[in-house]
This record gives sequence, structure tokens and C-alpha cells, in this order.
Amino acid sequence: MDSILRVVADKFDEHRKLSKPFSYFYNQKLKTTISKLKKAFNTGDTALARRQYRIMVNKCNSCHIDNDIEKEARY
Repeated sequence: MDSILRVVADKFDEHRKLSKPFSYFYNQKLKTTISKLKKAFNTGDTALARRQYRIMVNKCNSCHIDNDIEKEARY
């Protein structure tokens, strides 16, 4: 998932509804959470992974709402 988001960040430097490049939103809202999610996977901590995934989805949706994007990330 992170590799896909990094490709999006590299390829989409502008979008009709975003005030800044996607990479800005990735770095502001997702980078730390995804890092914690990876750590949870690597250590086998399923409770932490589940918690970080929910946080990530909520951050995705908050950005979608802020930028009037009609897609919803789901759990």
C-alpha cells in the first residue's frame, strides 16, 4: 500500500481538487502512521497493526473530506 501511495505522490504533483501536491498530504497525514503500521507488521503485533490501519483510514477520509474528494477509504 505504501509503495502505491509513493507512486501516486511522485506522479501526481497536481490535482484539480488539491491545493498542494499529493506528496504534501502523504507526508502530513500518512507517513508516520504507515511507518508505525509497517513496524507492527514486522514485529507481528496484530493489535497495533489493526489500530494503525484504522488511524490511516481515518486520516485518508479526513483528507478526502477536506479536499472534497468523493471517494471513501474503508476498513
